[in-house]
Amino acid sequence: MSVRVELDGASLRVTIEHTSGEPDPELGYYTEVAALAAVALGGALNVVHDGALERLTLRLPRNARE
Repeated sequence: MSVRVELDGASLRVTIEHTSGEPDPELGYYTEVAALAAVALGGALNVVHDGALERLTLRLPRNARE
């Protein structure tokens, strides 16, 4: 598993990479809820499957206090 947090202009990007296992039916629900929460916060969640690797990228806007 790999986790990276990076500033990307006016956004914060969190990337999680891990090997894909047997899909859990409940994970689809949790991913959908997380994606909707990211949108509600002004960001986005992207999930990419690349062979045995799954990459989740969460982008959130930086707040004005930074």
